[in-house]
Amino acid sequence: MNCPWNSFKPSEIDFCEENLCSWIVEPASTYSCVFYIIAGILIIISAKSKSFIHQSFGWMVVLIGLFSVCYHATLTFWGSILDLASMYLLGTTFVYINLSRFRNLTTISFNKSAIIFYLIFNILLLIFTFLYEKSTGILYLILMLSVLGMETYHCFSKNNKINYKWIFYALCCYVSVSFFWYWDTYRVFCDPFNHIVNGHVIWHFGSATAAYCMYKYYYQFELK
Repeated sequence: MNCPWNSFKPSEIDFCEENLCSWIVEPASTYSCVFYIIAGILIIISAKSKSFIHQSFGWMVVLIGLFSVCYHATLTFWGSILDLASMYLLGTTFVYINLSRFRNLTTISFNKSAIIFYLIFNILLLIFTFLYEKSTGILYLILMLSVLGMETYHCFSKNNKINYKWIFYALCCYVSVSFFWYWDTYRVFCDPFNHIVNGHVIWHFGSATAAYCMYKYYYQFELK
């Protein structure tokens, strides 16, 4: 059968939803990317009175939504690369912020070293993705665990007056929906013919909410 995306290299990553022979291969997983776009727009609006760095959180979340559409609509290798690249961009931002906080708990500066960090770190992540696409879920998990580890360290630092309410919400949300991602990915609990709501749709909603909560947490920091 000559489907629209058959001429492109397919992604090695697939989920429970039945793959349709159409321009939108996974309808539910594609439409639910709007949750990221909504979360990103809310962040941009909220960050108008803050620095450009705060606003960039919103643009990165919007980018995740748009590139996730590219992936789920096509299920191509290049769609997967775009999707993962946008996730890495946000993940490495959290890593950089926490590395900077070893010098100051509440003030984070983005300078030339930050640009070099982004370039090198993200290029290495993309090279790994090209070579081992199926292992990238574990790689992103390592990124998030490293952020959690550093946040835990900073939490017990002296003179720490940071409010951890929002990051707690983000963690609870992320952990909760991770089960749905697992069940959907490994077909533990799924209906492939349901193109309205499935585990990955719930994952998109929960992880977009977690991204917004992370922004609310970093809102209290001085980013410049």
